[in-house]
Amino acid sequence: MRIERARGTRDFMPAEMRKRRLMETKMRAIADKWGYEEIRTPSFERAELFTLKSGEGILNELYEFKDKGGRHLALRPELTAP
Repeated sequence: MRIERARGTRDFMPAEMRKRRLMETKMRAIADKWGYEEIRTPSFERAELFTLKSGEGILNELYEFKDKGGRHLALRPELTAP
């Protein structure tokens, strides 16, 4: 049985990851040099956050779910939307 990857995903093999890590290290060094600091935001938020920023139309593009408390949550749509 062959299971296909989910659409929009891919694996990065060791050689590709070495290149990616090297580039990331260089980019971090430049950011550090200019005084930038890293922040990390959650992978999911309340869905209202995204509708307030982008309008109701964004709901068609989000993976939404409710947690055990019934709160309406959504995965962050892209890495550029902190």
